[in-house]
Amino acid sequence: MAKNTYNESMYQDYIGQQVIFYLFTEKRIIATIKEERRFELLIERKVKYKNSGKIEQKKTILPKSAIIFADLK
Repeated sequence: MAKNTYNESMYQDYIGQQVIFYLFTEKRIIATIKEERRFELLIERKVKYKNSGKIEQKKTILPKSAIIFADLK
């Protein structure tokens, strides 16, 4: 695949913005895109722990193949 084609640069415009990802596992993740790689995205999301109620920022690598639909928040 040629560099900077539609599929590779699709998320470049949304770096630093909050995006809602709908995944194959019927899950929905709201996260900020930090970096786009060839086959994956580095995202940062807020996680709230049930027991302590503490909110923490977590960085996660999300494979592009797991994303069904993405929408701006």
